[in-house]
Amino acid sequence: MPSAQKWIANHAGNKIGTFDNDTEDATAEPLLNLRDLMKEQVQTGYATMFHHDLANEPWCFITLTKKRKLDDGHCLVRVRVIDPTIPTFDMGSVTEMLHWKSNGHVGSSMAFGPDGMLYLSVGDGQPPYPPDGDGVGQD
Repeated sequence: MPSAQKWIANHAGNKIGTFDNDTEDATAEPLLNLRDLMKEQVQTGYATMFHHDLANEPWCFITLTKKRKLDDGHCLVRVRVIDPTIPTFDMGSVTEMLHWKSNGHVGSSMAFGPDGMLYLSVGDGQPPYPPDGDGVGQD
């Protein structure tokens, strides 16, 4: 996160942390507990992406699983960034933008394209075995 001179990392489980962009002293600090953000159970956070133009588009996007084995248990969440130099969030601004199957292979990689749009992988929502349980023809 350039404006804060920090790196952002999703920890195993439901926490997001930050650490200084300093090779000599990069101590991790908690940034956000996803259960606090969502005000409900969150099993796993997968990816965190800040908008590339935070000055004009103060948004953070997060992919997470609320509960496994549901048709809508995985989601893309947007939250407003109040101060990108720390960073801090407006916890009342949470918007669940998209839901998909949370049975496995949930994808969750995010990137902004050259057109400025956010792109997201969603996976097939299936466990590794049996392969292609929904018959989507991945061969």
